Amino acid sequence: MLKNKILILASAVSGLSILPITLFSSSCDKTSEKDKELLKSFDFQQQKNGNYVIAKYKGNEENVNIPFEFKGKKVEAIGAQAFANNTVVKSIILPESIKEIGASAFLNSILDKITLNEGLATIGESAFEGTEIADIKLPNSLEQIGNRAFFGCRKLEIDLNLNEGLTTIGEEAFSKSNIKSITLPNTVKTLVKKAFLGCANLTNVSLNEGLTTIGEEAFSESNIKSITLPNTVKTLGKKAFLGCANLTNVSLNEGLTTIDEGTFFQTKMQSITIPSSVTKIEKSAFLNCSALENVVLNEGLTSIGQAAFAKSAINTITIPSTVTEINKSAFALCKKLTSIKSKVKQADIKWVWAELGVDETIVVYE
Repeated sequence: MLKNKILILASAVSGLSILPITLFSSSCDKTSEKDKELLKSFDFQQQKNGNYVIAKYKGNEENVNIPFEFKGKKVEAIGAQAFANNTVVKSIILPESIKEIGASAFLNSILDKITLNEGLATIGESAFEGTEIADIKLPNSLEQIGNRAFFGCRKLEIDLNLNEGLTTIGEEAFSKSNIKSITLPNTVKTLVKKAFLGCANLTNVSLNEGLTTIGEEAFSESNIKSITLPNTVKTLGKKAFLGCANLTNVSLNEGLTTIDEGTFFQTKMQSITIPSSVTKIEKSAFLNCSALENVVLNEGLTSIGQAAFAKSAINTITIPSTVTEINKSAFALCKKLTSIKSKVKQADIKWVWAELGVDETIVVYE
């Protein structure tokens, strides 16, 4: 009898230990009326931390307010392709809970207005590519702008003053948009390739101290008129300013080491002073600079690349004593070139003037 009583008591205790857990699970599965309404417009995906991501918008409203929470948990991200190719939504307001806008979130949608929240840290790859956005204010909390984030935003005609704290601007991030000016913060150290390629309305650029690298085609085919490199820049990438037809004033900094291939191809600068820290001018660096008349090459330069100054308007130039290599066609078709002063002794020259596009009779050795 005593054994039976013990067994019955143990069973009762076991039953009590299961009951609260079952009730808790049931209560978690309940969906409030407010959440049911949200589910008519949004699909949600729960993350490991318990918070939610907007996985898909399925409503039909032109103006959308993203909810702050769902099922009592924060909504902290707009998921990849959540509004991609949407032909209904024109404006969106984000709550302060949003930390990230995922890849292609609004890709090729008709979105023309969005209010971004303080707290947003990341705008993903192609997030707003091909949208109709005409104006946007980036929050001070923003740290990363992904590749092609605003690519092809033709209506985006703004003065872009980027926030301190931003560290990354991805490849082609604003390429082929219509931004008018840009100010970079000190926290951006590298401009990657094609960041502002083909920005036809871009006329003014203010670069920050701290910037070390300007990437390949970073400002190619834009309409900037003047550029001053900060003292921290070490590298100018290939074709960084290629085809900038209105670029007339360029100031290069001491500390720059290389002017890469095609960097200033077909610009309209009239003069350029190469700082003594530059050791190499790569091929086609100043090719087809039809207005370039005055070039100062400083001691320290060792190499001038193929067609580096071809088809320019230089009339006289001095070759520093440190130069050991000048490649073919370096001065080809420079029709106004009437005088070259060479500080390299004639006995030390390793190139053939005629192969550079130069009549040797205009060369004077100092």
